[in-house]
Amino acid sequence: MRCRKVQKLLADLELGILSRSRIADIELHVSKCPVCRLAGEKLRQAAQALTKDFGFEPPPHFAEQVMYRASQKAEARSLRRPWIPALAAAMGILLVVGFSFLFLPRSYMTNQEVIQGYANDLSNLDFSEKEQDIENEVFNYEEFGIPAEIAKLMI
Repeated sequence: MRCRKVQKLLADLELGILSRSRIADIELHVSKCPVCRLAGEKLRQAAQALTKDFGFEPPPHFAEQVMYRASQKAEARSLRRPWIPALAAAMGILLVVGFSFLFLPRSYMTNQEVIQGYANDLSNLDFSEKEQDIENEVFNYEEFGIPAEIAKLMI
């Protein structure tokens, strides 16, 4: 085995989760390699320090208190800036609405454009006498079936 692979497996060896054949391969390598032997010793010392009995017990409900305090800090952090999600949503809405106004087709016409459009339609239909009325602004919409109330709005 190579040193890199052995050093990756040393923690598993200390935990006792390796197969017998793998343990034998690692022990053979460690007996010949001083670098891996030193790494194994350091790992063994660290594991012993973690499992050492220090002679005192944690207070009752210690874990629950730690978890409660951690959740309180997380809630406090989330409440510091409650306006950020609202600001992001408002910006998104403004972008959508703003871009829709830029790319939507124009759906209104001025009075002059309406009159010019009717004049173009009449010229295409060859109403020559009506063209004269349009140019003189004596055009009568009622002759074409448009009620007077609507005609007032069109002029």
